[in-house]
Amino acid sequence: MNLFNPAFWFNQRPELLIPFWRNSLIASLILFLILAIFAFLFKKKGGLYSKLWERLFNLSSTSLFIGLALLFFNDQMIPVLSARFWYLLWAIGLIIWSYFIIRYATTLPNKKKDLEKKREFEKYLPK
Repeated sequence: MNLFNPAFWFNQRPELLIPFWRNSLIASLILFLILAIFAFLFKKKGGLYSKLWERLFNLSSTSLFIGLALLFFNDQMIPVLSARFWYLLWAIGLIIWSYFIIRYATTLPNKKKDLEKKREFEKYLPK
């Protein structure tokens, strides 16, 4: 495969995706849809993890929209918008966005401990 060839990534009139990559894209879109549904349901519950679920919902719904657009552009063979470098930019964006979500998720145990300490302290304050 020509993954290390710049002509592959920056071809203005690329060919259609081969069936393996097209099916992989469709499978990832289905996973993003499932994640978006679960994240939407769990963010409605509220609580300490609601902001994490909201961030996951934003990531999955945005990725679902972008992936559907890329699939549409590829199927319609729109010259510039079906170029392969859009997939690369999409993947880099997913990695960076996931990094920030994971970094936020690692702060949640400390926030949970602080919240428990605050509740324990407030238990002894007069109302």
